[in-house]
Amino acid sequence: MTPIVALLYDFDKTLCTTDMEDYAFIPALGYTPAEFWRKANDFGRENRMDGLLAYMYTMIAECRAQNIRLDRDFLVRCGHGMELFPGVADWFGRINEFGRSQGVQVEHYVISSGLREIIEGSGIAREFREIYACEFFYDGDGLASWPKLDVNFTNKTQFVYRINKGVLDVSDDKTLNDSMPDDSKRVPFTNMIYVGDGLSDVPCMKMMRAYGGQAIAVYQQENRQGVEDLLAKGRVDFIFPADYRAGTDLDTTVRNIIRKMAIADALAEEPVEVGLLVNASGFGKFRAVVDTPLEVNLNMTDLNCQAVVALCQLTAPYMPRGGQIINIASVAAFQPIPYINVYGATKAFVLSFSRALNRELRGRGVRVMALCPFWTRTAFFARATTEGGESVVKKYVAMYEPEQLVQRAWRDARRGKDVSQFGFVARFQTALTKLLPHSLVMDVWMRQQKLQ
Repeated sequence: MTPIVALLYDFDKTLCTTDMEDYAFIPALGYTPAEFWRKANDFGRENRMDGLLAYMYTMIAECRAQNIRLDRDFLVRCGHGMELFPGVADWFGRINEFGRSQGVQVEHYVISSGLREIIEGSGIAREFREIYACEFFYDGDGLASWPKLDVNFTNKTQFVYRINKGVLDVSDDKTLNDSMPDDSKRVPFTNMIYVGDGLSDVPCMKMMRAYGGQAIAVYQQENRQGVEDLLAKGRVDFIFPADYRAGTDLDTTVRNIIRKMAIADALAEEPVEVGLLVNASGFGKFRAVVDTPLEVNLNMTDLNCQAVVALCQLTAPYMPRGGQIINIASVAAFQPIPYINVYGATKAFVLSFSRALNRELRGRGVRVMALCPFWTRTAFFARATTEGGESVVKKYVAMYEPEQLVQRAWRDARRGKDVSQFGFVARFQTALTKLLPHSLVMDVWMRQQKLQ
């Protein structure tokens, strides 16, 4: 059976740019969004009412008062003018295809406090296996008369359980609450990614982190600070600008998460034997820490460190005697480097982790080696250099070709080494960093690169 990876999305300000009612429904009433939401919220507070039920009641009452026919067709049409974030329209097809290339089936779900009917008019409703959102019941005349479903901020988590168990029918509470062995649940929590934008998503985000899934928050500039606060408080794993286009950090990270989930699922199947693991994914930025967005630095540490630990720990139990792990570190691992600070620190972690893990796995007959390249001609530099400006690194003492490092790495791995370096310049610089005070090493680097 093909493993399933589920992406769960909020909708307002996650996939579209504002509250979905703001595009067409509220203007049709002659209100500004601020006026309508103030009216609905005041009504809810005055009557001690659930906020979502209050806005749905206000929709019915206002349409009735203004003789506007509130039927499903009207609400679906209100979704036609919705503005989606860049890349959303073709996001689902791209991610589905990537999942197939990794041997998993990707499914998409909406868990939103917006209106299902408006989502159905958005142009992307067909991409979702199920849409859990507020919805009206319509009377015999086809008019909205009562809330059919209310998805408020706290009861969102029940829909995560439904997806987990495969009990998608909201009227089936019995099967949802029946005991079910973990290995028979349709989508494990560890194969879930929740994408939201703010405090209303926190219950689902915390659930992901508690049960082994992944939580991602996306932001526009006006809510960036709030999303950064979610990251700082450990409520999400990653934050990114709300840009779903191919090649963005969001796109790359989701692909890496799916890849990791696919590997975990493959390793859970018997029999599995992994002879070689090479952890080569990583990125850096040539920029001062305070001039680099917080999410970039934190995402760098996640990919360069967390992913290495995860893949090593997932893979090692399935490696036979003679198995080999090669983790790509860097010559930057041996010294503190201003303006390549976070990258160098992550590679110091990889170096230390690899050497200690090599000792731990010695009894199993599995070897671990850290490959520590000097400047090497790869696509790394396109992402590492300062965006929209001149690169911090102006002088490269030496530049090697990838093929040279690979040949040396294989030779050192066969010899059982736990660290591999290629080139006289790289080995000489490493030796100096062990002999000289690091304050002097940093001074030399700053002068060499003409940095203040």
